[in-house]
Amino acid sequence: MRLNIYSKINSHDEVTQFALDELAKIAKMDLPHYSLSQPIVCHGYIGTAVVLNLMYLDTGREEFLHKVVEMVEASAAFNIERFFDNAHRVAKGSNSESMASLHDHLEGFNGIVRSTLSIIMGVPCENEKRLLMM
Repeated sequence: MRLNIYSKINSHDEVTQFALDELAKIAKMDLPHYSLSQPIVCHGYIGTAVVLNLMYLDTGREEFLHKVVEMVEASAAFNIERFFDNAHRVAKGSNSESMASLHDHLEGFNGIVRSTLSIIMGVPCENEKRLLMM
């Protein structure tokens, strides 16, 4: 994604095409090959869906949209209750800072819900900017 942005800013058509082709290959991968294990924004299904959604909005290429839908559906099917129960148990045994991370924009409830709604409603939230800065 960053290579795509860079190439557009600097008018490098060949680099733009290369970036789009490589991102399309990534979008066409089977979901298990992404090695994502959580619905979180940071290195999870929803964060990847946000980036691919931005690519779809930028290019209109259907392969990006198809993967976004697949990732949002995978997140919805994820045993979210078990995920948050485990996260809460770990945080409870730690300090109050860990408890706060359960509601974090990148790894907690807030990020998952806001980013998913952002994709569904078509209204950007701040996580798009956070993901592109990482």
